[in-house]
Amino acid sequence: ITGLISGSKAYGEGETITTSAITSNAEDGAVVQTKSGSRYYLEPKAVAGGLFGIGAPPMTKAAGNINDAAAKRKEAAAAAAAARKQEAEEKRKQAAEERRLQAEAKRQEAEEKRRLAAEEKKQQLAEEAEARKQAAEEKRLEALARAEAKRKEAEEKRKAELEKKQVEKAIGSAKPGATISLGFFNFGQKSEESAQPATTAPKKVSSAPRGVPTLSKWRQNRDGSITGLISGAKAFGEGETIT
Repeated sequence: ITGLISGSKAYGEGETITTSAITSNAEDGAVVQTKSGSRYYLEPKAVAGGLFGIGAPPMTKAAGNINDAAAKRKEAAAAAAAARKQEAEEKRKQAAEERRLQAEAKRQEAEEKRRLAAEEKKQQLAEEAEARKQAAEEKRLEALARAEAKRKEAEEKRKAELEKKQVEKAIGSAKPGATISLGFFNFGQKSEESAQPATTAPKKVSSAPRGVPTLSKWRQNRDGSITGLISGAKAFGEGETIT
């Protein structure tokens, strides 16, 4: 049964409700009972206004007030429902925006982690490549040093063999009782590396030749080098101290 209810504590006056199925026929002026046990009095339709209000007695002021209150409650309920719907929509939009921002933040964080990892990997690869390059260079230099040492050793052996053969040849071809000078075979002489360079007297002139830098306030050091103030040199500043 659907109709306007009145006299109920559970509903507002004039509120439209729909009951569950009733257990008897629906007739004007009857008291009916639903399957759930609720009871309702069915007001005669002629009292409620008849068909489209034709032939119905004039509506009383109290009945008009009830209808007005019911309409207001209906409007208020509709407004409240609309407000709740709008509030729910706003919450849904806000929640969606928060999820989007969180997803964007996570994406940026993941992107930054990937970028840092790539930079770290690149740096690591560069360091490893540089280490390999240095190790290869060290091996190359060590190989060159070993080769040079072997070359010098072979050269020394060759010279020693040559000197030995020269001595043996000289002794074999010498007359009995002849004197042989070992200095002829470089015995007792220093090698070229340890020999001191010969010094000669410098040529004296009144002024520096063209294109030759000048050292003023000079002094000779213990190792034979010269320290002084240079001028006329393209490689140094005027008056710069050099050694």
